[in-house]
Amino acid sequence: FDRIFGPSETDFERWQKAISASQLYNCVVLIKGHFTLIASAGKAWFNTTGNAGLAKGGSGDVLTGMIAALLAQGYSAEAAAQLGVYLHGTAADIALENQSQESLLPTDLIQTIGKAFQQLHAINR
Repeated sequence: FDRIFGPSETDFERWQKAISASQLYNCVVLIKGHFTLIASAGKAWFNTTGNAGLAKGGSGDVLTGMIAALLAQGYSAEAAAQLGVYLHGTAADIALENQSQESLLPTDLIQTIGKAFQQLHAINR
């Protein structure tokens, strides 16, 4: 993000840039972090699912694949980003039932995506 929009002195400044960019360029901007930011149409949401085990190479690739799959299913870019980020974090939280944050791998996320969807369906019943 900083390479495209310039460095920011604080997280708040980075988030403000993302929110502005989402409106200016009519796009969805994600900033992965402790609480991932999803910015769209000048608005922002923070995701609270997930854990420090996601701070590994490859976990963002899993997230990208999840969002791309949701887009392919017809979700809007905003909804795909919000749902993808939520499910990605939930899958990571579920994966911790069998291991630690230090040992969590992107492949573990892939194995728990189905359980994340099941958990979401259970909430919506």
